[in-house]
Amino acid sequence: MSNVLTAEDRLEIVQTTLLTCHYADTHDWEKIANLVTDPFQLDYTELLGGSPQVLTPKQLVENWHLELGGLDTSQHLLTSHIIEPNEDGAICTANLHATHVLANSQGDSKYVVAGRYIFAMRRTSAGWRVASQKMHVIYTSGNPGILQLGEARIKAKK
Repeated sequence: MSNVLTAEDRLEIVQTTLLTCHYADTHDWEKIANLVTDPFQLDYTELLGGSPQVLTPKQLVENWHLELGGLDTSQHLLTSHIIEPNEDGAICTANLHATHVLANSQGDSKYVVAGRYIFAMRRTSAGWRVASQKMHVIYTSGNPGILQLGEARIKAKK
């Protein structure tokens, strides 16, 4: 595989990362599943502890549905994409500002996470897909408890 990226490759990589976040915010879970590889590695250890997870696309969207689907809203903004080719495809690093909102009686209604996402991108027959996503946290603010409250809302609906 060539490690030279065209302008079209770079545009598709940026678009794929943006759509992943956009579809998480709009809860379009099926479309997210189509933007990632199988298997997919998710690493939020800087935020949540634990170990990186290796997931199927279905498991990923089930997890994100639990984490985000019970919130009033969320907005994941990405900017300043830097794309470097490698032997397996490309690494795309982008600044992240994620706002999560849930009105509640247990504290602040907002939780903000700011940092960077490091996406490992793979070229597939269907186009560029995200093979892994690692979050590097620079800071957080607000009430992280709203994520658990939102998850409880989803579980209560089952």
